[in-house]
Amino acid sequence: MASYVLLAYVTVQPAPSSEDLSVASRIVKWITKQQNPHGGFSSTQDTVVALQALSKYGTATFANSEKAALVTVKGYFREVFSKDFQVDDANCLLLQKIQLPKVPGEYTTTVSGSGCVYLQTSLRYNILPKKKDNPSLCRLILSPRIVMERMLVESSRFTSTLVILGTDPAPTWSLLM
Repeated sequence: MASYVLLAYVTVQPAPSSEDLSVASRIVKWITKQQNPHGGFSSTQDTVVALQALSKYGTATFANSEKAALVTVKGYFREVFSKDFQVDDANCLLLQKIQLPKVPGEYTTTVSGSGCVYLQTSLRYNILPKKKDNPSLCRLILSPRIVMERMLVESSRFTSTLVILGTDPAPTWSLLM
C-alpha cells in the first residue's frame, strides 16, 4: 500500500513539490526497511510495485552531478580491513557488494562527497537448536536404517517445518519426543 502512495506523490503533475518529495522520502525510508536480503519484498506484487515506486522516486530526485560519493567500509581486527566504493553518474545503478571477512565483527561505514547512496547489510545464518532446548523436535526411526527428524522452526517473521531424512546405524525402532 505504501508503494502506491509513494507512486502518487512522485508522479503528481506537473512535478512533485519539495513538500511532496519530503513526504516521499519518509515513505522511501519505510519501504526500504521492508526489503528482504535478496532485494524483494513480501510478495511478487509488492516487489513489482515497490521497485516501480522507488525507481520513480529516484528519477524525481536525481540530480546530474560531476562529483561522486565515496563509501568506505572498515573492519578492525588484527589487520585493518578496508574497502572503498565510489558511486558516480557512470555506475550509480551498478550493484557493488563485498562479503565481510569476519562475522561477527565490528565494522564502520563512512560516506563522503555528494550524491545519494543506498547501503544495505544482510546477515544470514542457520543454527539448529539442541534437542533438549526444543520441545517441538521429534525423531522418528522409520526402519533400522532411515531416520526422520521434524523440527518446527519459529521466528518473529515466519514459521517453518524442517524435515531431515538421514541414516542411523543403530537398528532400533523408537519415537523420541
